[in-house]
Amino acid sequence: MTNNSEDFPNYYLRPLRHLNVYLSGLVKGRLWLKVLIGMGAGLVVGTLLGPSVGLIEPEKGRLIGNWLAFPGHLFLATIQMIVIPLHPKRMPIDIST
Repeated sequence: MTNNSEDFPNYYLRPLRHLNVYLSGLVKGRLWLKVLIGMGAGLVVGTLLGPSVGLIEPEKGRLIGNWLAFPGHLFLATIQMIVIPLHPKRMPIDIST
C-alpha cells in the first residue's frame, strides 16, 4: 500500500476547483443580472394583472396569476420534500447515546 501525499490534496481540491470555475462562469454570465431582470419583470406583470390597474377583468387576472404561479408552487413543493425530512426534529432519535 503506497501513501502518495501528492494525490491526497488533489483528490479534495478538484471539486473545489470545479466549483470555483462554475461560480466564475455564473458571474461572467451575469446570472445576478438575469435574476434581477426576472424579478423586475415579475413585479411589472403582477402590477399589470392586479385589480387596481384595471387593464383586465379581476377574474381573468386571478386565473392568469394562478397559472403563472403554478411553476413556482411546484418548485417550492419540491424543495419542501427535500428539506422537511432533513429537519432535526423529524429525524429519528438514537436511543443508544
